[in-house]
Amino acid sequence: MEIKLDENDSQGRFYVGDKDKPVALLNYFYKTENVLVIAHTEVDSSLQGQGVGKALIEAVVNFAKQNDLKIQPLCTYASAVLNKNKAYKSILI
Repeated sequence: MEIKLDENDSQGRFYVGDKDKPVALLNYFYKTENVLVIAHTEVDSSLQGQGVGKALIEAVVNFAKQNDLKIQPLCTYASAVLNKNKAYKSILI
């Protein structure tokens, strides 16, 4: 499974599948220069239970760490995953 990134100046998404019709995605936007807000995470039912949602979360965490960003999860799924894992505490606001 390949997770791709599509980003412009103020928002972006990590996704799996075709850019125009992804089968899994994580949408985010920048609240400030240093804060990335996870707005929505969605995984097609054909991929559920395969860890795709968690892989999207891991991709955005790695992206944030590489770019010295903090994460604010508005998405309930992302919030649950990030708050459950103590390794992510330092990147959350």
